[in-house]
Amino acid sequence: MVQAMNPPPPSAAVAEPQQKVSRQFSTAIGPSSDETSPTVPAKDEAPAPTAVGPALTVTLLLTSGARHPFKLDNKYFAKRNVEVPENDPFNLSVYKLKELILREWREEWETKPSSPTSIRLISMGKLLDDKASLKDYKFSVDAPNVLHMTIKPQDYVEEDDAKGGKSTYSAHREGEGRSPGCRCIIM
Repeated sequence: MVQAMNPPPPSAAVAEPQQKVSRQFSTAIGPSSDETSPTVPAKDEAPAPTAVGPALTVTLLLTSGARHPFKLDNKYFAKRNVEVPENDPFNLSVYKLKELILREWREEWETKPSSPTSIRLISMGKLLDDKASLKDYKFSVDAPNVLHMTIKPQDYVEEDDAKGGKSTYSAHREGEGRSPGCRCIIM
């Protein structure tokens, strides 16, 4: 009875010979990569030539907690026909980065915004200004830079457009009503 519960080990003739498996490490996810499968070569392979010039690695952190890396370098810009002064990703404007993010928007992210101005990028607690270049912020060349990404609610974007750029303070003083935004109350 004990023999019926434990099947016999496979014979040597039935067992298949094991083949050497080559494992590769992937550093990029989805369309932000330059190739379909960017890899680091195995120990016995010669390293592939790398892109010439500076590179900036940005990791988008969504409100859902998901992370999506982007490697901004000459190869990335050439593939997407993006002109960057001196081919330096640090010379890229924040608005242009938002355009690139919008171009490669994924279905699993939030609802796709209507324009790059609807995307908010936050680094180290600071909201990045669309007109500033990435070199104005202290991004690391060596390590991935985490950018929190949020989307402005559509009704907030429409109200901003309708006001014609009036500040919240002046709109409140003129009696036009309250606009959405943050306020501090000291009790």
